[in-house]
Amino acid sequence: MLRLYISYAPADKPYLDKLLKWLKPLEERYALRLWYADPTKSAPFLYDPQQPPGSMLRYPLDWELSLNRLEQAHIYLFLVSYNSLSTPYIEQEEVPRAAERYSQKSEQLVRIFPVLLSPSLWKEQSRLSGFPVLGGPLSLSERKKKEEEEEAFLQVVTELRVAVEELRRNWLEEKHLLSAGTDGMNTPELLPVTPAAFQPLP
Repeated sequence: MLRLYISYAPADKPYLDKLLKWLKPLEERYALRLWYADPTKSAPFLYDPQQPPGSMLRYPLDWELSLNRLEQAHIYLFLVSYNSLSTPYIEQEEVPRAAERYSQKSEQLVRIFPVLLSPSLWKEQSRLSGFPVLGGPLSLSERKKKEEEEEAFLQVVTELRVAVEELRRNWLEEKHLLSAGTDGMNTPELLPVTPAAFQPLP
């Protein structure tokens, strides 16, 4: 089962809600497990001792769970905007941890994708600038017509589907190699989905 981690700033939740609707067919077809912070479980401002005196840094209340999921995801979607760039835990925690997992596992087993929500200085200010953008270089907020925005979401899920299929094949090959090298005693990170959860492509 592939695990997809979605990072977003709380102010961008309307985009997340719409994206989740677009992702539903992929979630069901490929038995994807979607992970994202629950905005109903957000704490007030939590003190971070690494910040200068008097400064506050907001983390989701379920931050420890989020860190655990960051370490286990196969696909990372970062919803990029001026809001996300000004959300410290995204750039200071989520992006570096995702990049570290990508570095450890390689592009064959882990993917990172920015999805541009609004114009921002993300190429200058974020480590995400080296990763391919889903949905094209024009941000969603710049798609003035509803049809243009829907076309962008369609492009995002279409490109994501290709990545899901590639990663699924790669992880199954990895599982086969691990099993062959350990006489099947190694527990793989990705288990094949059941026929009921996965329908073959037409």
